[in-house]
Order: sequence, then structure tokens, then C-alpha cells
Amino acid sequence: MNIFVYGTLRTHGALNHHLAGCRSLGPAATRDADFGLIDLGFCPGAVKRPCGVKIKGELFECPESWLDILDQVEGYPSLYTREKFAIECEGKSYEAWVYLYNASPTRDYYFIPHGEWEG
Repeated sequence: MNIFVYGTLRTHGALNHHLAGCRSLGPAATRDADFGLIDLGFCPGAVKRPCGVKIKGELFECPESWLDILDQVEGYPSLYTREKFAIECEGKSYEAWVYLYNASPTRDYYFIPHGEWEG
């Protein structure tokens, strides 16, 4: 199973220890620019957004059993939902789970214009 992470689960992120036992495939980005990346302060939140940006992050390969752990870490399904999207990594295309922030982006959020959270 592939998981695309763009915040605190990335290598050197505060929650990366939850991916112990997973293998990093390297820096990655969403194939399509149909997202917005919101800076929530303590972490980012990706939302679907037409004419948005590509989100930059990291792709991991994990055992299927890790999905339950990551769902708990991400507050699925209340705080974050998850969907599969096309991800580009090292010149290859993958399908991967991506956690999306489960809130309406109509509030006064700060959207990160370049699609990469540096928190």
C-alpha cells in the first residue's frame, strides 16, 4: 500500500515515527494541480480545489495493516478523510492514499501558494 504524506508524517516530521516499518520511496507530488494546502499552524491540511496547486510531500510504501494506525493518527474520518490519487515520485506514477482535511475551505484559511508545508 502506498501513502502520500505532506506534513508531520514526512521524514523528520514530528509524527514520522508512526511510519516506522514503512519504506520511503522519496520526494513526491500529486500528479494534478487540483488541491489547496492550508496552513493550520500545527500541521497542514490538503483540500480539493479546482485550479489549485500540486502538493509536494513524500511517498511511502507500507503494509496494509498500517492504514488503521494512520487513520487514528490523522483523526479519520472526522478530522481527515482519505482518497486515492495519482502521485509522481522519481519519474514514476503511483496510486496512493492521501489524507484530506475534512472542513469547508470557505473560512479564512491561509493557502500555501507553492504547495509545500515547511512547518
